[in-house]
Amino acid sequence: MGWCCLVQWLNVFLSRKKVVGSTPTAATMERDYILENIQSKGDHELYIPPETNRHGHYSKGHKPWNRGKSWDEMGISKETQKLMRKKLEMYQGKGNPKLAGWNSRPVIAIDEYGEQVHWYKSAADAARKLGLIRRNITRACVKGYYCGDFRWKYDSRFNKE
Repeated sequence: MGWCCLVQWLNVFLSRKKVVGSTPTAATMERDYILENIQSKGDHELYIPPETNRHGHYSKGHKPWNRGKSWDEMGISKETQKLMRKKLEMYQGKGNPKLAGWNSRPVIAIDEYGEQVHWYKSAADAARKLGLIRRNITRACVKGYYCGDFRWKYDSRFNKE
């Protein structure tokens, strides 16, 4: 690494770092001190630590090694693939709290005349289709409020146990 590149790197590094005193002379003095120590130690390679991601997320533009690859391309055996599929199928449609919608209750929208207008499989589904807030629909089901020009109630055929 040339001295010109080293000085540029130090300037960038020290501009990111908060130097005590935060005056331009303090940063210049620290840069000069580092350069003197490097020159006095001889011809050694300067180690520049790589920029790491502190939050555990991939950096922008990073492509995971397994993206777009099948299990065969990743080297997963057929027996392991069978076990993985079996576990995935086991949790589909069951009461698994890790999957969304396992605890949903059907809701009914009632207009101002007391007629049942719509039936939805959950408050979240009704909120999505009508552009309302799910929490307001569930509160209307419990307390009998209006939400979005409708009274709401839970479908009594699907009581929670």
